[in-house]
Amino acid sequence: MVNDQIPVLTLVIKSYDSSKEVVSAKHKNLLDTLSMLCSFLSIDDFCSFVYSDNFVSLMSSNPDIKFEIGSYLEHESTLEFTKQIGSVELTDKLATGSFIENSVVCSNSDELSFNLKKWLLNVHNV
Repeated sequence: MVNDQIPVLTLVIKSYDSSKEVVSAKHKNLLDTLSMLCSFLSIDDFCSFVYSDNFVSLMSSNPDIKFEIGSYLEHESTLEFTKQIGSVELTDKLATGSFIENSVVCSNSDELSFNLKKWLLNVHNV
């Protein structure tokens, strides 16, 4: 069966310190996957991935990784995604007005979901 759903978000590694040794094969495989454009069918899927054990473990061992989140429908609309201690930060380099001072820190999946939805509504002018 073919899934006809259109993805909502994309994610790709923007930059990371490749001189750091990757500790496990699991992290290496995840880094390789995230080096290519990944897509998510919903914001909930994305948030579930970001708070998964594998992703949290990767980010804990490589805190300097920066990602780019994109709107699948508006390829020009992107956010920078970075890890903070106990949270993640979204930075709107295009200054769309979605966040105060173009940045927001999210402490949990619900906050991340809320802010991504707000951003998507803003960039899609819904």
